[in-house]
Amino acid sequence: MKKSLLALAFGTLGLGIAEFVMMGILPDVAANLHISIEQAGHFISAYALGVCCGAPALILARRFPLKHILLALVSVVIAGNLFATAASGYWTLLSARFISGLNIWTTNDNALYTAGLGLSNITKVRKRPMVVISGILGTVTAVWLYNNFVGWLNILNCTLPPVGMIVVLGYFCHKEEYEKWDVIPRQVNWFAIAGVLIGAAVANLVPWGIASVNGMVIAAVCYLVGELVEWKKKK
Repeated sequence: MKKSLLALAFGTLGLGIAEFVMMGILPDVAANLHISIEQAGHFISAYALGVCCGAPALILARRFPLKHILLALVSVVIAGNLFATAASGYWTLLSARFISGLNIWTTNDNALYTAGLGLSNITKVRKRPMVVISGILGTVTAVWLYNNFVGWLNILNCTLPPVGMIVVLGYFCHKEEYEKWDVIPRQVNWFAIAGVLIGAAVANLVPWGIASVNGMVIAAVCYLVGELVEWKKKK
């Protein structure tokens, strides 16, 4: 495996932990700092504020080489998280969370671009309007999520495992193509999409078993059926 892929994988893992771990340890952080859970929630808000403030910084940084910008962002996230590790009070941790969030806008931009690109491939509509539509849909959905956050987390818990299963199977079923490090021309895999949708539905609606495991099993079956159909077409 290429070293760049390992760097990307560990970098994504680190960013994900830095962004989401605070939600899971909020009561412990509140108890450790002797503040209420409501006040500890400000650490999540500070991170989000850092994301919002970091995005416009691209306008100021655009004249610098991309490599220098990337190194600067990596330095910011490392400094912010080290600062958070050493923080001993409410205000120092709040500041550290803000600093840590300054670079996350880069991943959010990528998520918006990827969503638009995926919709463009499916609908055959030009990429640019689909990116705009993705942004509008994401913003409207975020407003709904504000009042339905716990319910959304339950849905997410059942939907992400089927997606992960499809990605893993896609890699191992076409490992040789991925290792060529070339652009892989492919049509939309409707069996994979069906696997995600049906797997998520089963995980959310079926009361027995483990929801995420149920979703992954259904997603795997749908994907493998699609691979079998493609294999028979080639024969």
